[in-house]
Amino acid sequence: MIVSHTTGSREAAERLGARAAEAGIEFVDAPVSGTAANIVRGELTVLVGGSDVALERCRALLEAHSSTILPTGVVGTATALKRVNNALFAANSQLAAAALTLAADQGIEMPAAMAAFASCSGASAALGYIAGVGGPNVFAERALPYLRKDVGVVRDYARERGLDLGVIETTIIDGPLELI
Repeated sequence: MIVSHTTGSREAAERLGARAAEAGIEFVDAPVSGTAANIVRGELTVLVGGSDVALERCRALLEAHSSTILPTGVVGTATALKRVNNALFAANSQLAAAALTLAADQGIEMPAAMAAFASCSGASAALGYIAGVGGPNVFAERALPYLRKDVGVVRDYARERGLDLGVIETTIIDGPLELI
């Protein structure tokens, strides 16, 4: 069995799955979501594309480092969903950074703004990550190279198929973080 935690393209996962099947090897497309701290605590989220039988065969392995295992369908769907999730995260990150900029412009200190947003209806996972690393600048250094890659793949996919990403793409492009 091959369990691929790679966040590549859906097509690459499908090709790997097909080659594995030709060789009589089970394959699951299993990209992860989480931070280094999540890894240490065994609290990653794993999206799993592949057969139910294959998932059950590797479940114990996945549970060793993951607290959430989400089946997504056939091989390739997990990678596709991970990319869409990362585009949504990128858009949410832009909104969080813009809100922090707006608060700072009004003389509100970043720690106070982040604490308020975390406790009020504006809370989001993106804001939590930004706060967890010390603010938008540190977040930009650490996360943007990965987000840019995933945003690019999602935008290319949408263009190839004539899909309109709408407000998600507008937010990604127009936000204060340099994602494009």
